[in-house]
Amino acid sequence: MRKDLYIHSVLTGTEEDLMFQTVYDFAKIVRNPWKPPEELRRIQEKMMRNIVHFAYYNTRFYKEKFKKAGITPSDIKAVEDMEKIPVTTKDEVRKNPKSLFAAGYNENNCIVQQTTGSTGKILPVLHDKEAFSYFNAMGFRTFRDWGYRPWDKMILIRHDENEKILLEYLGLLRRYYIPIFTPEEKQIKIIKEINPDVLCAYPSTIKAIMSALKEGDLNGVTLKFINLNSEILTEKVRNQTRETFNCDVYDEYSTYEVVCIAQECPLHNFHIDSDSVIINFLDLSDEEVSCGESGRIVVTSLVNKAMPFIRYDLDDIGVLSDRQCECGRTFPLLQLVEGRKDDFLVMPSGALVSPRKIVPLVEITPGIEEFQVVQEKKDAVKIYVIKNESYSLEEEEKMINRLSGLFKEDVVIEPEYVNEIKRKKGKLRIVYSKVRQ
Repeated sequence: MRKDLYIHSVLTGTEEDLMFQTVYDFAKIVRNPWKPPEELRRIQEKMMRNIVHFAYYNTRFYKEKFKKAGITPSDIKAVEDMEKIPVTTKDEVRKNPKSLFAAGYNENNCIVQQTTGSTGKILPVLHDKEAFSYFNAMGFRTFRDWGYRPWDKMILIRHDENEKILLEYLGLLRRYYIPIFTPEEKQIKIIKEINPDVLCAYPSTIKAIMSALKEGDLNGVTLKFINLNSEILTEKVRNQTRETFNCDVYDEYSTYEVVCIAQECPLHNFHIDSDSVIINFLDLSDEEVSCGESGRIVVTSLVNKAMPFIRYDLDDIGVLSDRQCECGRTFPLLQLVEGRKDDFLVMPSGALVSPRKIVPLVEITPGIEEFQVVQEKKDAVKIYVIKNESYSLEEEEKMINRLSGLFKEDVVIEPEYVNEIKRKKGKLRIVYSKVRQ
């Protein structure tokens, strides 16, 4: 999925002084996904009460928010009580992020991440080292389920890189970085030379690599799996990647603010990390929606004390499932993350159209190398297209008709041919709307 902090950066970002704590945390949580629901609930509610109590007494932001709502930590005993806490929006946090910094924590004694989102305004996010160790352990748990082992080699195609850690010099947790804007031909050469066990990249990056592949380029490359993240991953791209690289492909859902949220199991169902977060799915009135209904994803991090996020609106739309996964894990299933609120197109009637319905109708068009759907007005949508020689006006007309059938309203759809589509830190925003909902 399309979030800014991927599990592999947590997995491999361990500092030496956190290694032993990470091993301890891993041993403590590795069996959690299989525990009985009632035991998981006890674990979750204990963590919930601890973080609520800590945030109230150690941050100015939540002290004031609780007082305005007329509640104290003693009012929050069970998961159901979380609805008493008002939702925190991204705008609130961006106005004064340091009001969420807990007493005793700052940029000098924490792991600092930065996210900009759609506003362009930098939001510093603090993770205390104990929390970061816990996130490392969760990353190991996920990658282990996918087949990763500590002696495996991993290539990460991204915009930055971490410094080497001690274990890498001993042949463990070996990471190799390819800068995101490296030409695809050179990326392919590096992949072949290193022959990694694991490859982590954005879906748009792997698509570009597959387009540049020549016969024999992947001879000798034997991957265990590929982790595609941070952008919408369609079944078409997943299947193409699986067939091209002859390995499985996994996705995950994470953010800079709360890190681990949901991970795919080997059956490719998303399980919510119940030992890290509580997720509420809310309507526009902040009321809980039923299972199977779309709702705003509002998340509470149960781990990070340095900068608590409680009932934090991620601006994402998702669907909770009430079914049980055949893999045997008891963590709840996240049926679908449909996208960010500003990834949805707003029709003239006010109806919303999910990007997950839009993307497949465009990507099946022959001759499209890359595309981006941008809504400037309610009745006008532009599709920026990088095309190749097999693109035709006939297929373009079919694409427009498919989208018109989806929109079911009077919306002008205008393709525009370009040589390049702008990216942010190498990530492609495939669909977004400039229309306020």
